[in-house]
Amino acid sequence: MLRTVLWFFMAGLLAAMVIEFLWWMVGYYSPTGYDFERLSRVFWPSSVFKMALGTGQGSRFQTVLVYSFSFLVNGVLYGIFRVLASLARNLVGRQR
Repeated sequence: MLRTVLWFFMAGLLAAMVIEFLWWMVGYYSPTGYDFERLSRVFWPSSVFKMALGTGQGSRFQTVLVYSFSFLVNGVLYGIFRVLASLARNLVGRQR
């Protein structure tokens, strides 16, 4: 089970990084950028941490810190989702 949780953690990291890269490529405030925002609410729920950057007046260290924290928290959320899903599956399997 630990191996699967680690895979989901890595998937969470990768999902956040890919969404951020694509969002940056199409432009944050373009019409397509708004579609990526809606997508990120589902697959990258910790993207709301980027609001801590405000208008972008922070230092480079602050920007890297916020993005790193956001990516890591997303990986942890994916890992927790996997643990809860496996626990639910085990509970349903025992009742039968």
